[in-house]
Amino acid sequence: MRNGAASTASSLPRAPRAPSLEPLAPRPPTALAVLRSSVGAIVQRASRTRLTAYVLLLFVFPLLSLVFRVRRRRPAVRPVGNGGGGTVAEVRRRLSVEGKGVVGQVVLRVWEELVRAVGDTVHMGGRGLV
Repeated sequence: MRNGAASTASSLPRAPRAPSLEPLAPRPPTALAVLRSSVGAIVQRASRTRLTAYVLLLFVFPLLSLVFRVRRRRPAVRPVGNGGGGTVAEVRRRLSVEGKGVVGQVVLRVWEELVRAVGDTVHMGGRGLV
């Protein structure tokens, strides 16, 4: 009788499932969708001057900073007959203003300090210190 009871239970038709009354939860937007919508909103609302400022601040200045940093870290070509005064020659090269002018040197130092300050702020913000 057990086999008969099991076969009758599995052969019975199942009742259809009622649809859920809760709407399906929408998926959160992807990072790309959020970026597109925010950039689109900025482009629609901003004037040409403001767009130029955004492009300068977000693309041109970081690229210039990267170029300056790479140039500064690249070792300078040293003459063969240096005589072992590598450190002294390096300090003299850094302190010299040949070919740059005083104004260029000041602008370069201001730029370096600005990049260092922004970098430190971003770094501290990433650690939760700001």
